[in-house]
Amino acid sequence: MGVNMAMMNQTTKLGNQSTRKTSDISPGIRAGVNVDIKVVENFYIQTGAFYQWNNIKFSDEIDLSFYNLSNAKQIRKYSVNSFQIPVYAMYKSGFEGNGRFFIGAGPYFGYTFNASQKNKMPSTPIFDEKTGKYSYSTTLTEYDLSLGDNPQTDQLLNMDYGLNATMGYESSVGLYFRGNFNYGLANVTPGASKDNFRRNWGFGLSIGVLLGKDNW
Repeated sequence: MGVNMAMMNQTTKLGNQSTRKTSDISPGIRAGVNVDIKVVENFYIQTGAFYQWNNIKFSDEIDLSFYNLSNAKQIRKYSVNSFQIPVYAMYKSGFEGNGRFFIGAGPYFGYTFNASQKNKMPSTPIFDEKTGKYSYSTTLTEYDLSLGDNPQTDQLLNMDYGLNATMGYESSVGLYFRGNFNYGLANVTPGASKDNFRRNWGFGLSIGVLLGKDNW
């Protein structure tokens, strides 16, 4: 179990204008099980099944200096719940029964089963004749996202896939500490193109107990 810093790259194109954004760093949760399958001495295939909650946040500063106000922030938050299956080709130093370091890389496959979005939007400033000053309010909205591959009705693709890399330390009793990095290759915007896409990526730290033995 561990913490996952989920990120998202987003590109949108309106007319001839393209906008590229990267989400803020926001912590999420990753929990599941790993299994080792020995191939030859010191080399393994490692896989597992994980639940992952991605907490993705985009924030844009709005300049309100014209109204003699401090700048406001427009915030979009995506709460994304998914299952993920990673597959690593892994090398481990040393021998079973001793502490050893490991490093691995490989693909992952993900499936999103639930997602929602929250928006915090500042209103257009309004002039107050009594005070002679401008003020604005903030509107909050929240709704579930429709999942699927129909660009007319859906807002987020169910399926995701990409590449994983990991490295860490495994103790003699199977307790491990690891860092991981993942980079999504799938465009998770339904019906999107190279001009309109969203891709997941992120990194994290975790601690767990490995299931499996060298003599499998």
